[in-house]
Amino acid sequence: MVHAQTAPTDESNTTKRPKIALVLSGGGARGAAHVGVIKLLEELRIPIDVIAGTSMGALVGAAYASGTPISELETRFKTTNWNDVFNDASPRQDRSFLRKEEDQVRLLKLEMGVKDYSVRLPAGAISGQKLDGLFSQVTRYAPGFIDFDQLPIPFRAVGTDAESGKMFVFNEGRLADAMRASMSVPGAVAPFEINSRIFLDGGLTRNLPVDVARLLGADIVIAVNIGAGLLKRDELQSVLGVSLQMINILTEQNVRTSIESLKSTDILIAPTLDNIGSTDFNRAAEIINIGEAAARASTSQLSRLSIPEVAYTKYRADLLALRGRPVIEGERIAKIEVTGLERANAEELRRTLDIKPGDPVDFKKLDSGISRVFGMGYFERVNYSLLNDSDLQVLRVNAREKQWGPNYLRVGLSMAADTVGEGRFNLLIRSQQTQFNEAGAEWRNDIQIGRDRRLASRFFQPFGIGSFVSVSPGIELTRRPIDVFFASKRVAQYAVSTSAYSLDFGADINRNSIARVGFVGGNNNASLAIGPDVFPNLKTKQAGFRIRGLYDNLDDPNFTREGRTFSIDYLASMSGLGASSNYRRLELNYGDQISFGRHTISAAYRYGRSFGNALPVFDQFSLGGFLQLSGYRPGELLGNRVTFARLSYYQRLPLTQSVVGSRVFAGFSVEQGKINDTFQLDTTPKSRSSAGVYLGADTAFGPLYMGYGRSRERGSIFYFFLGQP
Repeated sequence: MVHAQTAPTDESNTTKRPKIALVLSGGGARGAAHVGVIKLLEELRIPIDVIAGTSMGALVGAAYASGTPISELETRFKTTNWNDVFNDASPRQDRSFLRKEEDQVRLLKLEMGVKDYSVRLPAGAISGQKLDGLFSQVTRYAPGFIDFDQLPIPFRAVGTDAESGKMFVFNEGRLADAMRASMSVPGAVAPFEINSRIFLDGGLTRNLPVDVARLLGADIVIAVNIGAGLLKRDELQSVLGVSLQMINILTEQNVRTSIESLKSTDILIAPTLDNIGSTDFNRAAEIINIGEAAARASTSQLSRLSIPEVAYTKYRADLLALRGRPVIEGERIAKIEVTGLERANAEELRRTLDIKPGDPVDFKKLDSGISRVFGMGYFERVNYSLLNDSDLQVLRVNAREKQWGPNYLRVGLSMAADTVGEGRFNLLIRSQQTQFNEAGAEWRNDIQIGRDRRLASRFFQPFGIGSFVSVSPGIELTRRPIDVFFASKRVAQYAVSTSAYSLDFGADINRNSIARVGFVGGNNNASLAIGPDVFPNLKTKQAGFRIRGLYDNLDDPNFTREGRTFSIDYLASMSGLGASSNYRRLELNYGDQISFGRHTISAAYRYGRSFGNALPVFDQFSLGGFLQLSGYRPGELLGNRVTFARLSYYQRLPLTQSVVGSRVFAGFSVEQGKINDTFQLDTTPKSRSSAGVYLGADTAFGPLYMGYGRSRERGSIFYFFLGQP
């Protein structure tokens, strides 16, 4: 344990009244009750001389001790989007395009590292990236390294040393770091490293640190025990839930010891929070009121500690005078420091941050820049401090790279079934080597088994550090089935094998837009698997040029609430370069979403056509399947020209939890499409319509859909999907 001497208090305080300590326990969302207790203490004019806190108690205690008004803490508890705080991911618009491209193959969220010939996992469900941002905001009066005795109210945070298993008391350092270390709930929030020591949640060893307050010289302790809050039965359906419950049980045991150490002159406040769990942050307003009510019930004891109004006014004024001067928005940043990097390039980080010396302090821009840096995908956490150094404002960015990186193993999974066709299953395994060199090169290798088999390798190399231009060579082997239909019945199936190579030159126009041009080549072979032979020229060679452009600012690739996407893909196959035939293929796609409340309206449009000769079977446009003319079988319509439009509506259901998660949607769509220039004798070039309804959920394994489609010509089809339809 590390302890420091308490800063001397005002002499009149030490001679006229006892030294009062406020001890705040951990308990997750239940910690909002601490805010209500402090409100009552201020109302009763009770001075606090020292504060000791654990976990959520450390959050409230550190913020209040550093000078943040309790009214501001109350507002933050009530208005903070806690679901977002406990989700590390940067908004999708802030991610690099390399990271957005991963959405196209629907990788699972789990990211496994490959290091020293072993597979490593992240140390917690979240790293606490956004927690750190919140901590920095509520401790803005004490940025940078500080002696906790020099705070307006001397403070201690309690953590647990992961190697020794013993309590550790933080008495100096970056206040936000001490808060974060104290709040490292095993399994949920990753352990936090400070000075080469790894820390876990303080609740494991001292959830109600009464003894820490005694060591600070407290004569009287006001202890607020909010309890660990045992999880409800429906919250024990996962390994994480069971782990948290085990921790809560262990925590309660050390709390009993702390309570037994209280003296007759101490005061214990225990808000009644029996039906409130440690994750019920949406009930913050209610919890604050319960905390205030519990403190008010102890008014007769607390009133003995009250001081006259004049003395309390002076006490508060003295505290305000001790507050540090925070950097004010609009002041100029004189210097930018980047620390903590091991492999990542500092100049690339600065470019992504997009803040330069001389820029005015803009907290919204700062938060956005930090989010973009985190969105590069290389870091476990990124935080910043604004320091006042001799009236010069210094922006210090600290980035900790992923300890399980930079080489990763990712998995993707998709399954589908319907009432008119065969089931489909694909399993993708991706090996991804990032930060291959200082310019940020990446190498991706994919193996996919199942209905659609695939082996692919692609290397991405920027032209220098910070360059928006890149070169990307790649090879790919695929084997997939293509069904041929007549009168809505499958009459034949071909297995299409492709071996392809490409060399792309690309430009990242911005984080939402890319453009690529390159050479493509390869061989294609369509072998008959089922039914009569329909296609001539089953073996072809491909060689030509391809141009692609993509704009994507969707907030979510699965259940989009806001944003739009536009893509253009043009392929020119040239016999002069070795192709079997000359043809040109153009495809345009556009999607737009707008939301109001829980409701979303989505529109999609697709247009494609060939120029010159007919397209080979492996390059023809198709329609049919869920949300692609839902009343038609998947891939039922094939041709050289396609026009398709869809208008859909969906809403997020008001569920806080279900077996498939809390993000559950219900929706319907109307669809219109047309296929022209088709080899299918029964397919006339007419406009066709369908409608669909569905339930969807954003699960840990990807988007899950159960849908129903209907058309006048084909009747009804029921669908099941895991993965993007």
